[in-house]
Amino acid sequence: MEDSESSRKFAKSAETSKNSLLAAMSITLVLQLFMAGAFLYMIGWINTLQIILHLPMINILVPSNVNVFFQTIIPVVTFDLIPTEYSTELVMEFEEFPEEQFTNRFNA
Repeated sequence: MEDSESSRKFAKSAETSKNSLLAAMSITLVLQLFMAGAFLYMIGWINTLQIILHLPMINILVPSNVNVFFQTIIPVVTFDLIPTEYSTELVMEFEEFPEEQFTNRFNA
């Protein structure tokens, strides 16, 4: 997609849509504690979005603005509410390994 004023406006509106969908999904998850039926509707909605987002994988041609919208919505559909860099550091600990090799068997 060419870099023009309309494409920038579309990208901005797609980003706003993503934020709105994230907020709606978060609110629905909280409300699920009080209303069990709403959660089933949200899961059905997410399932439908997941199916629609797989259309390019089966070579169905879509316009470039739809591809931009798909790229924006993918984090919502894959439940990436918390950035993986942040959530990985919260859950796991990684040790820094020294630069030298553990064994010489890997030398060619």
